[in-house]
Amino acid sequence: MSDPPPPSADPPKADPLKADPPAADAASAKTPRADSPNADLPKSDPSSADPPKADPLKADPPAATEPTGVLLSAEGLAKSYRVGGSRLEVLRGVDFELKHGEFVAVMGRSGSGKSTLLHLLGGLDRPDAGRIVIDGQDLAKLPKRALDRYRRGRVGLVFQQHHLLPELSALDNVRIAGMLGRGGVAGGRKVVARRAGELLASVGLADRAGHKPSKLSGGERQRVAIARSLMNKPAVLLADEPTGNLDAETAEDVMKLFHDLHANGQAVVMVTHDTAIAGAAQRTITLAQGRLAKSQDTQSHGGTGLLGDAQWTDDL
Repeated sequence: MSDPPPPSADPPKADPLKADPPAADAASAKTPRADSPNADLPKSDPSSADPPKADPLKADPPAATEPTGVLLSAEGLAKSYRVGGSRLEVLRGVDFELKHGEFVAVMGRSGSGKSTLLHLLGGLDRPDAGRIVIDGQDLAKLPKRALDRYRRGRVGLVFQQHHLLPELSALDNVRIAGMLGRGGVAGGRKVVARRAGELLASVGLADRAGHKPSKLSGGERQRVAIARSLMNKPAVLLADEPTGNLDAETAEDVMKLFHDLHANGQAVVMVTHDTAIAGAAQRTITLAQGRLAKSQDTQSHGGTGLLGDAQWTDDL
């Protein structure tokens, strides 16, 4: 009679000192992509997932290679419009430079081309001649979709009219810029909503976040518009007469906000007809008949009475 078969060998024992390798595939499968429009923060440990909080009014620092270099430049800008049977020349060969973190006011009489210049810099219109370069990128060479991305992500726009959506709350008016822009905000809807709330708090409107524009004052609406313009962390903030429809006291509050933004590194170009408003800027350029007539440092920068009395910005 044959011997019974030997028992099957035990499987090799795992070394208890050797840790199992991490399940990279499983972990990554559960983590939403940052660029997904429906991505949320990880739910396992929300406290560790939150990035360190920073002041939302502080602009991203300029590149280390050019901390004071040119951010935006315009060369030989010309723009005209057909009015009836004739052509109206608005800009006639304007040159302009903006450095990282600089605050420039643009002045001139009505019709001198101030708003047209701002619209060209913001990519809202194209010049007939000349070129605009921001961080080495020529706007004239951008196709339409790339120009749309530039407007949504690289520049923040503030107008004399607030242009808020009347059916949305203050919070949603700010948040929608982050949902559409995808410029400087990544991480999903929760991150966008959190930044929108932080921006509203920073402009003194945390307790008005749920109110629609019809329930806000003129100054409050303009502050919502400024918060919206900052949603995607723009390289430059372009403001066209942002205090034009405000009373003197409310204008002081809004200008104090622009002053604080600039103090924290935000580049600003502001169109105004008010010399007191221009006094908050580092430099003032003056347009006359579509040409650059004057460029000068603002002597009163850093100490204007215009900015002295605002109180709601104490927490900035």
